Amino acid sequence: MKGFKLFLFDLFFIISSIVGVGFATGKEIAHFFLSGKSVVLSVVVFFCVFVALTIYILHIKHKHNITNLTQLNKFAFGKYCEIGNIVLIILFIVTNSAMLAGCDNIVRNYLGIGLPIVSLFLIIVTFFIVLGGVTRIKQIANIVVPILISIILINACANFDTNFTLNGNIAIDIAYPIIFCSENFITLISVLINTKSKPKGLAIVSGAIISLIILLSAFAIGNLNADMPMLSLSKNLDNIFFGLYLMGVIFALFTTLEISSYHCLEVSMKSKRNKLFIVAMILLTSQILAYLGFNFIVQYLYSAIGILGAVYLIALIVKLIIIDKKFK
Repeated sequence: MKGFKLFLFDLFFIISSIVGVGFATGKEIAHFFLSGKSVVLSVVVFFCVFVALTIYILHIKHKHNITNLTQLNKFAFGKYCEIGNIVLIILFIVTNSAMLAGCDNIVRNYLGIGLPIVSLFLIIVTFFIVLGGVTRIKQIANIVVPILISIILINACANFDTNFTLNGNIAIDIAYPIIFCSENFITLISVLINTKSKPKGLAIVSGAIISLIILLSAFAIGNLNADMPMLSLSKNLDNIFFGLYLMGVIFALFTTLEISSYHCLEVSMKSKRNKLFIVAMILLTSQILAYLGFNFIVQYLYSAIGILGAVYLIALIVKLIIIDKKFK
């Protein structure tokens, strides 16, 4: 029973690193999985890449006793580890900015609040939670994620529709989910390092749940042209469910904001003496970048960091394979 409980904690922690505001609102799903000719092919590509990378990173973590991101970068890149750290900082801050921009977009369009009051409140709460460490973040994720999965699946199943047309080509079906995976995998690596369950089971189950959510959500979204399609679709049920989904999305972006901010701190911090200042600068920079707007960040910056993330991942995996062979 204890092992199963630990597995669930790790499972929900992994899912929380993927299911952020772009995912929960359907914006990322529409952009990365509905631009080609086959939703199913895109989801299969995502699942295979996700599971393979997850298993390999967990293998490296356990075999070489990797305990944090900076140690992983140093293990892989040696004296060039600072380049890897800088790449991670950029990716984490862009992720943060998307969470905050998404929050502002939600409260402006759905609650009629023009000022960034909610996002500023989340920044303040995140500041203190990040200082509390990864255990506190993990506990919050394990409360929020099961509820979030449930309401997303209810929304997707209630609005499920196969009568829509797709554009693009097969190359997009393959490339876009890989970019999506790369963009999210940077945050995911930081989470994987903090898990303790067996690699294969954790990778397959988490990959299957995320893939199922993507598939059902994609068929629910179809040709709907909206900034936040899954949030818009939740209105088709009733006002109570819409309010619940709205809160779920805010909690989703909050958990991702916590995870991303914590691991950005982990990579940036040189000593505990500058901890408060570093957290403040991370959140301030993220908030400034958030003013670019949710649509701009998801459509352009997410694609850019997806490519940057892919380059980082390729370099990381190649280096790890080379090093791993030397240890055999």
